[in-house]
Amino acid sequence: MKEILTERLEELGISRYELSRRLATHRGLSAPTSVSTMVNNAFENPESRTYGNIVDIIKMMGGEVVIRWHTVDERIAS
Repeated sequence: MKEILTERLEELGISRYELSRRLATHRGLSAPTSVSTMVNNAFENPESRTYGNIVDIIKMMGGEVVIRWHTVDERIAS
């Protein structure tokens, strides 16, 4: 997952700080520094981060999280 997040950030041409700024704005916070450590940690070790934080980061980069169960018919939930 680390590689996927890093590649997407590079595709967007933005820094982790810019992503932190966008996330802080999205969450109604005044300063990017309030989430910058969380964003950096998420990029360094995404598997050990809080699910909600990873989802927010993915959404800020224009993505979505998909869960696919291989034993049932596929459904999409928004």
